[in-house]
Amino acid sequence: MYFFISLPVDSRASAVNLLTHLKKQHLDVFKLNVPINHWSSFGAMIELTEQLDGLSRQVLDLFNKLLTVDRDLVKSPSFVKNVDLNNKIERFVWPSEKYPRAALGDMFEMFVDELALIRKNFELRSANYDRSKRKMVDIKKRKNGTLKEVDLANIVDEDEDFEFLAYFYVLMDRNRRFEDEDIKDLIYVKEVAGDEEQHLVRFLGLKSKREQIEKQLVERKYTVKHFEHFDEDVDRIAIDFSVVEKGYFTFVDTYLLESFDLLLCVKLTKLYVDSVLQYGLPNSYIFLGLKDKSMDGVVKKWIKALKNFDFGNRVVDYKAFDERVAYSSVEEVLVNGNE
Repeated sequence: MYFFISLPVDSRASAVNLLTHLKKQHLDVFKLNVPINHWSSFGAMIELTEQLDGLSRQVLDLFNKLLTVDRDLVKSPSFVKNVDLNNKIERFVWPSEKYPRAALGDMFEMFVDELALIRKNFELRSANYDRSKRKMVDIKKRKNGTLKEVDLANIVDEDEDFEFLAYFYVLMDRNRRFEDEDIKDLIYVKEVAGDEEQHLVRFLGLKSKREQIEKQLVERKYTVKHFEHFDEDVDRIAIDFSVVEKGYFTFVDTYLLESFDLLLCVKLTKLYVDSVLQYGLPNSYIFLGLKDKSMDGVVKKWIKALKNFDFGNRVVDYKAFDERVAYSSVEEVLVNGNE
């Protein structure tokens, strides 16, 4: 997992010295690009840090939904892999065309609007895809499903009825014997299909009593199958679904990366707000990233590396990088599938 860390500096030279010092401490850090946005009052910033924390959880929840979209029907892989997400973190560039410098409250509203847009599009696209998927699955079942699911026309040829007699196709469990049932006006012909659980039997009965016969069969928990005529172009439906599916997964992968960008922006903005609340406005800040297995591991490394580092005379309320300060200076970025 990754951790974003903010540290106060009093000049560009101080920032360079800090990076040089960290490299000498064998900390594999990378610098993060975070714009310094306009702010209002400390009270508003305290409220904002809580709002950003809640928003980051919402974005992460949506990201994980996009990441775990069911691809089982066609085994369509995602082009977004862990290495892609690692690169996006380590080479992150703030999307200034989407989130230009603004007042922090306005920036928060931009994030909220972007999340709402991605979520709405995801819901609409998913609903459309699910409709097409259900239709395609239904077609597959009617053609190659179980005896109960498959169309009768895919098992036997449709017979012409006699003048007074008609064929009845009855689906029966393997452990039941039709001879034990008291159903009048039916003559057993033969079994036409079967599997491990059921078999399909053809009977002959009076056409004039079809309704009564079928009612008796249903009352005894038998399934009567009929020839159904669907006015559908199966090949066209398959082609349409292929187009919908390709577009849907392209959308999912695109918005997967968009939501990840949003997550990083929210995390970094929260880190900036927390930095102002922690160190005060007279300071400048440097934002760094580090990969580690746990928060505790990161904190221990940073306390050791910064124990005797001189942050400069202008750094406010900052005497030692102790454990309390360390924990409040770190923002965790944990994404399922990207640990």
